[in-house]
Amino acid sequence: MRRAAGLPAGDFDAQRVSEWGRWAMNELIQGQAAYHHGSGMRDGRIAHRIHQIEDASFVCLFVVFAGYLAVHFTPLGGRLPHWTAGVVSMVGTTMPAIGASTMALDAKLEFLEQSHRSRSIAGTLEALARSLGGRPTFDGMRHAARVAMRLHIAEANHWREGSNRRRLFRP
Repeated sequence: MRRAAGLPAGDFDAQRVSEWGRWAMNELIQGQAAYHHGSGMRDGRIAHRIHQIEDASFVCLFVVFAGYLAVHFTPLGGRLPHWTAGVVSMVGTTMPAIGASTMALDAKLEFLEQSHRSRSIAGTLEALARSLGGRPTFDGMRHAARVAMRLHIAEANHWREGSNRRRLFRP
């Protein structure tokens, strides 16, 4: 249908500019603001869960080691089942590995930084949409579109540089 319709023809009167401008501002500004707001929330939740796992692995390691040492140096220490040393050894190898993997994941993918960045972009775009007001002029919409496009291009460049830096597999 779009190909059959062809290119727009006719005068760009106030109504046409207003309708197309509202559509463009909705797609370019409000749609991207909603995307970045959702992305910032999601990345923030992922970062929070990663830190919870990291903290839980440290607490587990500390509690098991401290508990084992506390019991081992008491009169009950000689009567501990033989498998407790194996459990302590297993916890001593798995919990640091879990903690290190969460730290590496956080350092590599930068979820918290991406969350802050997305929220900042969403705030900038929402402020830009508010600055347009109820009945924006053509010049106002053109200025807002330029600002939004520069912001989107800067974000795309940031992602491209980051993906080159964070490549999981090197050729």
